[in-house]
Amino acid sequence: MKSYKSLVKVFNKATSMDKPKDKATKVKIIVLTIFAVFCIMLPVTVGCGLLVKLATDSLAGSGHESFGLYLMFAFILLFTIVFGMNVIFNELYFSNDIEYLLPLPLRGYEIALAKFTSVFRAENFMQFLLVFACILGYGIASGMGILRWIFALVGGFLLPIVPMGYCAIIGILIMSFTGIIKNKDTIRRISVVIMLLLLIAMAATLGSVKDADLEAFILNVAQGELPFVKAIKVLFPQLGMLIKAVGEGDVLQFIFFLLYNAVIVVIFAGVSELLYVKSVTGLSNESGKKKAAKKDVSAECKKTAPMLAYMRKDFRMLMRTPVFFTNCIGISFIWPLFVFIAAKIKDVDMSVSAVRELYKGSEMFPGILLIFVTAITIIMTAMNSLGSNAFSREGKKFDFIKYIPVPVKDQWNAKALLSILISTFSVVLYVIVFGIYAAVPILHILIFVVLSLLASVMVTYLGMIMDSMRPKLVWDDELSALRENENTFFSMALAIGIAALIGGVQFVLYKVCGLGVPLTGLVTALILLACDALLYHRAMTKGIENILNFEDMS
Repeated sequence: MKSYKSLVKVFNKATSMDKPKDKATKVKIIVLTIFAVFCIMLPVTVGCGLLVKLATDSLAGSGHESFGLYLMFAFILLFTIVFGMNVIFNELYFSNDIEYLLPLPLRGYEIALAKFTSVFRAENFMQFLLVFACILGYGIASGMGILRWIFALVGGFLLPIVPMGYCAIIGILIMSFTGIIKNKDTIRRISVVIMLLLLIAMAATLGSVKDADLEAFILNVAQGELPFVKAIKVLFPQLGMLIKAVGEGDVLQFIFFLLYNAVIVVIFAGVSELLYVKSVTGLSNESGKKKAAKKDVSAECKKTAPMLAYMRKDFRMLMRTPVFFTNCIGISFIWPLFVFIAAKIKDVDMSVSAVRELYKGSEMFPGILLIFVTAITIIMTAMNSLGSNAFSREGKKFDFIKYIPVPVKDQWNAKALLSILISTFSVVLYVIVFGIYAAVPILHILIFVVLSLLASVMVTYLGMIMDSMRPKLVWDDELSALRENENTFFSMALAIGIAALIGGVQFVLYKVCGLGVPLTGLVTALILLACDALLYHRAMTKGIENILNFEDMS
């Protein structure tokens, strides 16, 4: 047990970012944290809490009052499996510390349980506020007593244990008895496929709300008629126990819930003790297969401008690393799916004639589209983290930036240009498609394209400046470089605040002042251009200084 506790402390330390030593950076981080809380955490948690409260109120008297909480918890458990599978596999089999741990006098279950605990802590930290908001929404709507509040909070805290336990147990069994997974890339591809299937299932489920009353739909789902609900009941039986304990104050059901969690942990510990050390011995930490070196590659080398060559290097890294491809590139192109779901739920007529008539006949719709294009570019540029993780993605190869014969300024601009191109293209592509579909005037399309480009430049340089202050360079797998990097979180918070501010200005210009799309777009473009110039100057001075002096700052 002593070894287990020591390992947990070490693993927890390894997953956290280093604290800044200079006072100015500390103050900036405190301010950004407060801003992030109010721009991301509070809106998301309040939104989830309101959804659960709405569902609970809608189902009052039906005998299914707790189903809103059940459904939210079910989605959280499913996404815990999707993301937890990647993290668990990486921690158990592909982390850099394994080669140092195996020779030590440690038992298999001690290493595995310590890694599991560290991952559980990280997952819980990220999702407990969401869980708490759901509990709060249900508690207010149902009028829970003290005992039920205790059941809800303790159960919510323990919620990730079962899905992560499933991932860990299955992972050890697969690695022990099959040769399916030999490197990081395989499990990442599996995670991507599962996530896409889950998103499609969610889209299909929510899409069925069309032409249906929302309360009737919720009641229909609550009665367990959908295959999705039946699958959840089989996969997560402990969830029904927890919901019954919270909904009815059933002590026995809560004991069963705790026992089920304990059984999963015990099974995992037993499997780890029997198989973990054997299954991990001799594994390579390489991301993919090594290609045989050619004797002479000079004939294949082509002379390229340094900045273009650096961009190509970064682009290849993003394309060839599944985690980076999914989280930095793929995510930039899937946002129309959620717009489609929202349109289906609202039962919007999306035929060509209806959309074209709406754009021509509605006074406000062109202005809404102007605001939407600007906001979605700002938010998606921050969400794909191409800028806010530009230097953190280098990891242990960070010093490569300082010593190659390419000025840091050129490297910075190469990374920025790549982010701008991907972020802008992911919005402009759909803007052009929609423009043709809705017969939007060419002038309006050009305005949307220019605003998207300028907004992407602003958020990219802002994110890169933040990442240059305190890049996260110590990580075992690429997912940790993204998920455990506070810069991405801060950048997203600032982006939401900026999008809201600029959107407010655009609304006043378009609706109150009556300037129309061209003039509103022109004023917005001038504002964005001024921000771009200021951020570019800051990046080329203080940002580059941060990179060159990073060792002294840490």
